[in-house]
Amino acid sequence: MNLPLFKLTIKEDEEAIQEVNAVALVDIPAIGENFFAFNKQLFVEPNKGEREDEFIPRCIEYAVGEGKDQEQAAAICYSMWENRNMKSSENKFSFSVVNEDERIVVGPAMVPDLPIYRRDETGEYYVFFDKKTIETIALKFYAKGFQQNANEMHAKAVDGITFFQSWIADESKGIPKMKQFENLPDGTWFLGAKVENDETWAKVKDGTFKGFSVEGMFDMTEIKMRKSADDIIAKLREMLADI
Repeated sequence: MNLPLFKLTIKEDEEAIQEVNAVALVDIPAIGENFFAFNKQLFVEPNKGEREDEFIPRCIEYAVGEGKDQEQAAAICYSMWENRNMKSSENKFSFSVVNEDERIVVGPAMVPDLPIYRRDETGEYYVFFDKKTIETIALKFYAKGFQQNANEMHAKAVDGITFFQSWIADESKGIPKMKQFENLPDGTWFLGAKVENDETWAKVKDGTFKGFSVEGMFDMTEIKMRKSADDIIAKLREMLADI
């Protein structure tokens, strides 16, 4: 059984509630009214040092035991494995500490057309943003003055963080991708933040926080999929390859 796929969008109208109004520093970046906080949503995790060929069978067995069919369980578990890789110090979507003295971190906040696995009280599904939506989100984020709306793990609001750099990669316009993220697609939104909050900076330095994660209100439109969940995971793997 294939999981539903939804396209998320916002309205350009500044008075509309659909918008990204905050960015969190999180341990696992994911690069409902529909409120979304792209934080960790796993119900079984890889153990430290566990190999893929060890985790996947264990995860599938668990998921099947939770009532999923074999194909659905496999799709979920491979998605979890990719998220597990993002958790490492070589996090594919993590930000980089570009200036430790000035406490500046930079990294991708949103990646276009990337399927993101969701699991909540309504069920399981994928969501994605297209390039146009990401551009609208970025413009509205700054137009409404949300540059200092930051929190930790989508839970604790923090002061002393300012998102002062923002660009959307577009090679055709000469707007490059951030180094070490060259294989991410055009349309990726990169953010740079200055972290003056001592407690938060300590968590960046010790590796607690590894990336950015957006949150806000979105419209959802279901996309009728022609491909299976396995095809979605294959696309995800292809996008992540060699990053």
